Amino acid sequence: MMLHYAKLESEEIARHNEMLAEWIPRIVYAGIAAWIAYGILSAGAPMSVVPENI
Repeated sequence: MMLHYAKLESEEIARHNEMLAEWIPRIVYAGIAAWIAYGILSAGAPMSVVPENI
C-alpha cells in the first residue's frame, strides 16, 4: 500500500514539474516582451515630432 501511494505521489510531482517547465519560460518571455514594449512606448519612438514654427 505504501509503494502504491509513493508511486502516485511521484507521478503527481512529475506532472507538476512538467507543468512548471512548460509555463515558466512562457511567463518569462511575456514579461520580457512587456518590458520591451513599455520601453518603446515610453520613449515616444512611434510618435514623430512636429516642429512648432513652420
